[in-house]
Amino acid sequence: RYGDIGSVFDKRLGEEVLTDSARLELIADRSRKWPAWEILHSDLESPGKPYRGDADLEIVESGAARVALRVSRHILGSTITQTIRLTAGEAGRCVEVGTQAEWRTRGHLLKARFPIRSGNEIATYGLGCGAIERGNNTAEKHEVPAHGWADLSNAQRGWGVSILTDYKLGWDKPDNAGPVTEADIAVNDVLERILRSARPDYGWLSEESEDEPGRLDAEHVFIIDPIDGTRSFIEGSRSWAHSIAVAHRGVVTAAVIYLPRKDKLYAATTGQGATLNGAPVRVSAQAGLDGASVLGAKPTYAPENWRIPVPAFSRVYRPSLAYRLACVAEGRFDAMLTLRPTWEWDVAAGDLILREAGAHVSDRRGGVLRFNNAVPQVGGIVAAGPALHSALIGALA
Repeated sequence: RYGDIGSVFDKRLGEEVLTDSARLELIADRSRKWPAWEILHSDLESPGKPYRGDADLEIVESGAARVALRVSRHILGSTITQTIRLTAGEAGRCVEVGTQAEWRTRGHLLKARFPIRSGNEIATYGLGCGAIERGNNTAEKHEVPAHGWADLSNAQRGWGVSILTDYKLGWDKPDNAGPVTEADIAVNDVLERILRSARPDYGWLSEESEDEPGRLDAEHVFIIDPIDGTRSFIEGSRSWAHSIAVAHRGVVTAAVIYLPRKDKLYAATTGQGATLNGAPVRVSAQAGLDGASVLGAKPTYAPENWRIPVPAFSRVYRPSLAYRLACVAEGRFDAMLTLRPTWEWDVAAGDLILREAGAHVSDRRGGVLRFNNAVPQVGGIVAAGPALHSALIGALA
């Protein structure tokens, strides 16, 4: 009647999977500080309101290989349509539920509830670049983002249940600092443990760590972006990177940019050249502005940023700053521009890789980049081969 999934019975194990109906619920959304993204722990923990109106049911597939039931609900002005599918053979070991929502219900969130018999204090979550184990919800850790799957295996019962989703979710940090996911934190923790145990006297500057004033007095400092291009990561794209650099007295001397989904490892050490997967790379020889392929965001090309009419660039965009810099070092594109203040962890590794590939790298005024600043930013980035770099600096306002 309501369109809920009342039972999932595993014939192979002879086990009922659910303790109650798997269903959609409405929960209150009372956030006032960051209503666009914040979910309050108190709202999440409050009892949800199950949908109790009559649902429209329609059999949309009834074949030997697969059957499917479409369930449509109208909830406080919103329309939710789910298609529940069962497939024969090995593919039938899961229940597939496709959900489409035309959401018009203010002040509420839609929650999918799965009351599973395979309870466990610890759940394992897929992050897209590994997995993490987490306990039950707490007031500090109740939004668990960026997960393609969650697994509840019960050692006592000897079986478990996995919930898979093609949604890749994250939350936005305050102070306009961009999104962060559980994966950013997990990668940061691993890198910090390995690198700081190997070089305990080095300072530490990472996007996902509290800033340590002591780094300013360190001869060497690690400058880390655990996941550069987090929005790309959340969306399931391949264009995100791990960015690691070592700076000595403000100058980067060793650097790595790694894109695991593309299997690309860019690396450089002072005086040793730059490589991609072990092979040398070099910047392009493009000298003129017109026709140059330039990686940059749309605001870069605003007329007020230029002394001359905006050149006829071939405009390209990649979501990760580190990857943009690496692409120029590789010679795939001719230049990279970002004209606003830029966090050091986004560009420190790319700075050295580019210089070792023969590029000139500066801030937007042509000044030399210095790292490990008290406010860890540089004044934009202009990166290209020597002739094109000179032309760009001359043309920028």
